[in-house]
Amino acid sequence: MGGFTFVVGGGASRCLVKWCPHASGIDLSREIARLQWVAAFVSVPRVIDQDRDQVASWFASAAIAGENAISPRW
Repeated sequence: MGGFTFVVGGGASRCLVKWCPHASGIDLSREIARLQWVAAFVSVPRVIDQDRDQVASWFASAAIAGENAISPRW
């Protein structure tokens, strides 16, 4: 989809960082807003930090238990 998601750290300090270049057309601020809204209803990753520069935007989220939506099983 034009971006990357990285696992950073391990154990209790493990988090995920999603990075998207502006040229991808993906607006991460909208994804962050959706995650924050839906957290009242279902278990979703908690947004830890976010930022953007001239090239891309990114956000970091806490890891949660579960299976990756792009795993071979799906």
